[in-house]
Amino acid sequence: MAEQWRVQQDALLQADDLSEAEIAAELEQQYTLYMECRAAEIENAELESLGRFVLPENVHAVNVYVACQWTLHCGMGPRYYQGISQLEIEAAIRNQAIPEAQRKTVAQDVTLMWMAAQPTLQHAANAQAKAAEKS
Repeated sequence: MAEQWRVQQDALLQADDLSEAEIAAELEQQYTLYMECRAAEIENAELESLGRFVLPENVHAVNVYVACQWTLHCGMGPRYYQGISQLEIEAAIRNQAIPEAQRKTVAQDVTLMWMAAQPTLQHAANAQAKAAEKS
């Protein structure tokens, strides 16, 4: 990506039909585009380094889900994963500065994610409690 930007920069600088202002404006626009692409590459590399791949349309939902805290009930038995409250989801959406048009969809996606994760987490908690009883 950087090499492609440098080639385009060299081509612009060698162009005879553009004024200095036009070249500067074009270079600034290309550099801004390059930096946006580079930021996306870094974000994807960070996600992949964590061992997960997130589709671009799901990035907001995953970020909100990670920012939320589960509601747990702990007592004499195994802990019970109740889920993530709507207030928690709404607060995380506001903190993440999700655009207004996407908030409802992101909230639905996060709710779907915790509903899918709850049985697995509960099963793991029950197994851990049984193992603790035996020891």
